[in-house]
Amino acid sequence: MALLADVLALDEDVVWAVDVSDGMAALWISVLLNHGQHLVYIPGLAVNRASAVNRGSQGTNSPK
Repeated sequence: MALLADVLALDEDVVWAVDVSDGMAALWISVLLNHGQHLVYIPGLAVNRASAVNRGSQGTNSPK
């Protein structure tokens, strides 16, 4: 709940994206939907292909 509150403190116009919909992700999806949040599903393949565009750049998820 703290994450949700922290993000909404930055901006109320938020779109959440997930690439999984089962397990623990289902709980988070339920929390978001119960709080009226806009949620989109992005297939893992699309995430993988999008990350290929940034290969070689030092993003926040890149190992050091």
